[in-house]
Amino acid sequence: MVQDERRSLTSDRAVILGGLCWILTLEFFVGQAIAQLAWTGAPYSLTNNEISDLGVTVCETVKGDYLCSPLHNVMNVSFVLAGIFILLGLYFTRHAWPKGRVTRIGLSFLVFAGLGKITVGLSPENVDPTAHIIGSLGFIFSGVGLVLLGRGLRQWRRWVANLSLVLGIISIIGSLLLFPALALNHDGGAAERLADYPMFVWFSVLGVCLLGWAKASGSSSHASSGLLQRPEVRFRHGRSKSCEVSTVTGGTELLRYAWISGAVQGSN
Repeated sequence: MVQDERRSLTSDRAVILGGLCWILTLEFFVGQAIAQLAWTGAPYSLTNNEISDLGVTVCETVKGDYLCSPLHNVMNVSFVLAGIFILLGLYFTRHAWPKGRVTRIGLSFLVFAGLGKITVGLSPENVDPTAHIIGSLGFIFSGVGLVLLGRGLRQWRRWVANLSLVLGIISIIGSLLLFPALALNHDGGAAERLADYPMFVWFSVLGVCLLGWAKASGSSSHASSGLLQRPEVRFRHGRSKSCEVSTVTGGTELLRYAWISGAVQGSN
């Protein structure tokens, strides 16, 4: 019994750490904002300029546009940190996901997305274009990975599956729009953001939810390390949106935590 409780506590802590890491991926947007504020090149446009333009290490003219980012180090460090937080979150939450080949492949694709972010940060587009382009392919992996998770998690948490599917499709559409634009030497800032940003929405939303689920687990006298394993969740629309989680922990434990009121109830 004591050993099970210790294992449960360790598992909950890991999930909390994973959730925090995914929430911290939002620093990616902070890094962009800071680098953009210091931008001294031609007027920076979210629809025209690529995110990587903020990481260019020298002031130069590219495709007729003058690029100059004095705080390029901030942007490049932000790329690297985003990748590290993605990978750490995947590591800490590795036992919280249901077993299944599709889910496993989807999560593996997110690993490549995290590695891609690190590669982009370590290889600015004007320093090592080849490595930078390879790293940029990470958002393709993220889009496909999210679609796979949308399929693999249908019996786990339906809303997570739907969110994954929608964001994955948006990311793939962005990728399909981006490459023709770049091939035709057109601006691809909007398409790149459409391809890249969905995964950060997914990581931040899942990060917040994982913290809530771990808290719900910790507040239950029947909590176990398997709380997040293969639950069935359904939303009930009413005065308070609630989430019912069924899991086998020597019996069937029903946890309800209200997203609005924050109330948590458990019953066997």
